[in-house]
Amino acid sequence: MAERITLAEIYKALETPDRDEIVLNRINIYIGNNLASLTDGILDNIPKISEESRLYIEDPYRIDKEAYKQITKTTGFSKSNKLFSTLRIGLIISYLNTRNKVFLLYLSVLLYSSYMTKYFRNGGYNRDLMKFTIDNADLRTDFKRYGSLLIVLNKKLETVENLFKRKIDKYKDGKYPDDLLVTILQSISTRMNDMIKNIANKYYTNYNDPTVKIMMQYSQTKDGKNVISAAGLLSTVREKSVDNLMYINDLLLRMCGYTPENRSKLKYRNAFVTCIPKYFGLMSQLTSAYLDEWMERNRDKLTIDRFKNTFIQQMSVARNIKDIQAQIDVISRKIVTDAKENGDTLNIVEVRRSLAKYVLGNIYFTSQKLLH
Repeated sequence: MAERITLAEIYKALETPDRDEIVLNRINIYIGNNLASLTDGILDNIPKISEESRLYIEDPYRIDKEAYKQITKTTGFSKSNKLFSTLRIGLIISYLNTRNKVFLLYLSVLLYSSYMTKYFRNGGYNRDLMKFTIDNADLRTDFKRYGSLLIVLNKKLETVENLFKRKIDKYKDGKYPDDLLVTILQSISTRMNDMIKNIANKYYTNYNDPTVKIMMQYSQTKDGKNVISAAGLLSTVREKSVDNLMYINDLLLRMCGYTPENRSKLKYRNAFVTCIPKYFGLMSQLTSAYLDEWMERNRDKLTIDRFKNTFIQQMSVARNIKDIQAQIDVISRKIVTDAKENGDTLNIVEVRRSLAKYVLGNIYFTSQKLLH
């Protein structure tokens, strides 16, 4: 039986004399253009790699359809499973050819960006809470110890290089076995995954702790007095209120008069149970619109006490605001239309009124849990 072709052989057949140098130059351009996010990495700036940028760096490897067809038949392709990408393998081969760690650095950034999206919804999180999390983490947490993403990645890669040095030194002819390429990829990937999973676990522990939400708002002024930032906490109220829309709140349905016992309103209850999660995106926008409007009205006196005492009172008459009214109308029409398709006729005026009550109630009760 003929031996399977290896990944290294496929890449070698397509290699141009200056391929690794071209890729290195392009990586260095990326690093130079994104130095701020690579130096920070998690607090104010997160490194992002556009599809255009990724393809620009991948292009010199010249992997066409025929080459990719060959790649899918290799042992390395099957063993690397979901981790495989032609760029990731190419970067490892370029590193083995040159022993220049910049190739692995860019690979680490690719994996870092991927896992940030995995553990933080589309890479998004509350920056203030993340700073609080890192500031209060133990010294075993990478970002706590080193502070900079570039330093963290380089420390991780030093470990990888030391781990594989002997194995790599065995192959000076460029005939790298698939197992070596895959093992290096898995090793770096595991380190990136564990690092981000660790900080994500700490972050979400704090995220779900109401006490932390209050603690993180305190900072010392020059005279040593503690002050509390309403804007930061309202940002947390916004995030948690939106999260709560993914699930139906029976208390809010009852507040609208839609109890399971009230048979005359059962069709409204059923419609809300079905449509609130279904139109999560629109409901989230409406939630933000209410909070944005309150903050705009009270921008000269943006305090937590004012929010607690005036939010419901002010926003209950927000029906006169065109933007909020328009959003309520859009969602209400969708609820009425969906109910009609199921054979139920709903009064759109009542749907509008109950929808506003549900969203306002959700914001109010969420804030009470965070503010008390």
